[in-house]
Amino acid sequence: MSYEQEPVDLPVRIPIFPLPNIVHLPHSILPLHIFEPRYVEMIEDAQEGDGIIGIVRMLPRREEASTEPPAIARIGCAGRITDLTELPEHRFNLKLAGLRRFHILDTDHSGSYLVARISALEDRNEYARGKSADAALSRLLTLLDTLARDRGEGAFRDTGLPPRVPFAAAVHNLALLARLDADDLQGLLEVSDIYARARRVERILKGRLEAQERAARWRSFAPDDPAAN
Repeated sequence: MSYEQEPVDLPVRIPIFPLPNIVHLPHSILPLHIFEPRYVEMIEDAQEGDGIIGIVRMLPRREEASTEPPAIARIGCAGRITDLTELPEHRFNLKLAGLRRFHILDTDHSGSYLVARISALEDRNEYARGKSADAALSRLLTLLDTLARDRGEGAFRDTGLPPRVPFAAAVHNLALLARLDADDLQGLLEVSDIYARARRVERILKGRLEAQERAARWRSFAPDDPAAN
């Protein structure tokens, strides 16, 4: 889990790393293995500056044979490079600490990697505390606990909102723990209020629980011996 005590000011222009089926969230850690030369260059350039790069989701191509560059989501997450390790053959392992959402205003393709002019986005209720925040987290933890128990996995424990951890950090990391898919995570990223994000995660988990319960009911009708059917 990654968190900042105050909102981080983002540069007006940042390097962009488009990734298929990957969505980065503020206050979360994204591990990356960098090996493609243009992105090695991007990391080296970022390290000479403020260490900030933007992660955006690469959208699926409409046509498999298209020669056009893949489209990218317009809303992404800026992160700061941490735990950088240089590997043989000019590769890097690193962790990217999620800082803040941004909206892409325009892009520059003139260099070896993509650079974008961005506008930083606010997250309402990012640092919310008190009964409402604790109740929202408790509902998510209860759903995760029920899903895990029904699958025969370990249980989750509701400890409330830990001291100094932003509400957004807890919601985002529970969403990642629940293994939400890229579409659902991008949907969260495009919502500006953290309570609304928590409600989205809650609806998704309730849908999973209902599907899990339906599957269990159908299994109860199956004969012990499939040959007897």
